[in-house]
Amino acid sequence: MGNDGGSIPGRKDLVREKPKEVKVDDTVLARSKGQLCSMTKERLKTPIAMCRTGLLYNKESVLKALLEKNIPNQFDHIKKLKDIRTVKFAENVTGAEFPLICPISKTEYNGLNVFLALWNCGCVFSEKAFNAIKGKENKCISCGEPYKAEDIINLNLSQKEQAPMRAKLVVDQTKKKKSSKEESKGESKPSKKVKLDEDQAAPVAQNILEKINEESDKYPKSNVYRSLFHKEHSIDEKKLMYLNVRHGIR
Repeated sequence: MGNDGGSIPGRKDLVREKPKEVKVDDTVLARSKGQLCSMTKERLKTPIAMCRTGLLYNKESVLKALLEKNIPNQFDHIKKLKDIRTVKFAENVTGAEFPLICPISKTEYNGLNVFLALWNCGCVFSEKAFNAIKGKENKCISCGEPYKAEDIINLNLSQKEQAPMRAKLVVDQTKKKKSSKEESKGESKPSKKVKLDEDQAAPVAQNILEKINEESDKYPKSNVYRSLFHKEHSIDEKKLMYLNVRHGIR
């Protein structure tokens, strides 16, 4: 390169520059939410599930990843089946660009129209329909099940809005896991030994000995047994040998 009568190298040929990051248009990302599974990027198909951050998944794909323990790092807030919830969408006509619509207003979920979901029952509808029909009783406008404010999930959050939510979910899961381990350890702790003073131990020991003696008196004692504790009941060694051989004791 150069100095051979050919072309002269420029700065671009000699200095390697970092490749520029390709920025995907926010509109393209938003529209993909209404078409593709967030984990596998396959087209959404029922049954569909959501997580607490408002992402949609093909439920079968999530179950498969959980069974194979192959959850991608960006979805580390999904650790078990309870971390997702099956959603109740209305399906669009066959062949439509966006497969899901609001069951009330028939608005397409294209990632740009704001949609809400209720975590407790899984019902999904457009934000406009929800605000127009909801009452003061906080009941689902589709199935009538009561809900709390924290049950409302926004399905149109950006990646920046989802990041702190995902981090908080991971922290809460870790705390719950630690507390459950501590509780299980507490339940399995051995019972503490009770220490008795000499004054307390003496009558207890006396009662135990009396019960042992009462039980032992119920059964007749052989000369061999008595010879173990009293000299007056000693037995001749030859006789003892005869008894051992007779009864198979060697």
